[in-house]
Amino acid sequence: IITLQDGTYNHSCAAYESTIINYLVAHYNGGKILQDVYATGFDASEAGINFSNVIYEGSGQVWTQALHNPANLADWIIVKPGAPLDIVSRHINIASPGFLDQFTPVAQTENGVFLYHRINGMHLANRPVPPPLTFAHYPCIKG
Repeated sequence: IITLQDGTYNHSCAAYESTIINYLVAHYNGGKILQDVYATGFDASEAGINFSNVIYEGSGQVWTQALHNPANLADWIIVKPGAPLDIVSRHINIASPGFLDQFTPVAQTENGVFLYHRINGMHLANRPVPPPLTFAHYPCIKG
């Protein structure tokens, strides 16, 4: 029963997450991730990342500071441009030259969520994604 699996495993048939999850599994080598957890619906723990590495709406003053100057606090940014609920996309112009001098896009999902990595930040890991990263209780993911 999909509604039971959603509550049990925290999945809402959001297949778009797999692109970013797979990228982070292969390349995440530490650092803070700035994201609006609610708006993007992304759960970093799916990529094996501890939630303490996420700067989100509940991070207090760090959240506010990261929205104003993300390169000082974040190595990664997950954003859904144009989404009215995404506070990150409302505060950070990802098309601006200043932002693109500091961050580069590294993954994009089908529904418009982007993953950015800070330029000159931590070096990226290069490990294989465990075959296949399809999540045993993820019945809606596209193959």
